[in-house]
Amino acid sequence: MLFLSWNCGNGLNSKIDAVRYLIEKSNPDALFIHEAEAKIGQLSYFQIKNYDLVPANSINGPHQMARTVCYIKNSSPLKVIQTNDSNADIIMLEMGKIAFAGLYRGFKLPPNTLPQSYFESYLRILDTIVSNMKFTEIFIMGDFNIDPQRDMKKWNGKMLEEWSTEHCLTQHIKGTTRQRDILMASGKYTRQKSLIDLVYSRNVLPGVNFNKTSDYGSDHVCLQINLQIKQEIATRKIFIRDATKLTEANILREAFKVNTPINTLHHLNEVHHNILEKLAPTRTVRLRDPSNIVNPRIEKVKKKRDRLYRKYKKTGNPALLTSVKLESRRLKNVIKKEA
Repeated sequence: MLFLSWNCGNGLNSKIDAVRYLIEKSNPDALFIHEAEAKIGQLSYFQIKNYDLVPANSINGPHQMARTVCYIKNSSPLKVIQTNDSNADIIMLEMGKIAFAGLYRGFKLPPNTLPQSYFESYLRILDTIVSNMKFTEIFIMGDFNIDPQRDMKKWNGKMLEEWSTEHCLTQHIKGTTRQRDILMASGKYTRQKSLIDLVYSRNVLPGVNFNKTSDYGSDHVCLQINLQIKQEIATRKIFIRDATKLTEANILREAFKVNTPINTLHHLNEVHHNILEKLAPTRTVRLRDPSNIVNPRIEKVKKKRDRLYRKYKKTGNPALLTSVKLESRRLKNVIKKEA
């Protein structure tokens, strides 16, 4: 499994094409985007095919903006852990006994909040997964805006070091994760390098690699966690949309049923969502492994064909063989339709 964390810089609105390219190239199971600056009315524009978009709870906070969002692959077993704090830009996920967190600690403070208490609120939220005995492994990645090589004598560096030491967390990223040119008062440019995009984990599981890759239009690199997890062969559920009725004619018919005029983008998104839910309802699909879909309609035809074939083997009745051939043709049609 692949997990990415990237500070896109200057907002997702200007970097959405770079994010689409990053997802197309890497096909991650989860991608945390920081400095997203995403508002509720923009979420539909930021959607990417085959991925669910989850904003941080800060979208409901005083700034009405999520500076961290997460793209989660539709077929992924990852679940979102809900957080109540609307000040911190943190998204937490779980998968069995493994927990993940992506965060962005920016410089925009909530009203009447000091920087130290603001950072403490982040650590309190992370404590909910770090202290949870359910999780045998924990990965925390993102833009801390704290450089372990430079800020250990400052209050924020000391706080992060004490917290990570207390919980036996190890930081795995080395070198530079952000570099930018700064214009000095003398008129000359100087290049600033820092290590502020970090990855912490409690243990290092076998088959786990931590990497960073070149940027895609930002002064931050992209962090990577590669996990080689052995999937147990067991049936599990995923949810997909049945888009067989999502045709242009049906969409127009449903759109003309809207009685009130659409004057705002929010109302347009709401109408679009309602039409999508009606014409492309969510269906439950069972998987035995990532490539073996257990489809109820296909399974039903298969069982009938196999039952007839067993009777034919016992009796030798040629009429039953004809029925078996008919069911085989029917099975091909059902598979083609369900695909």
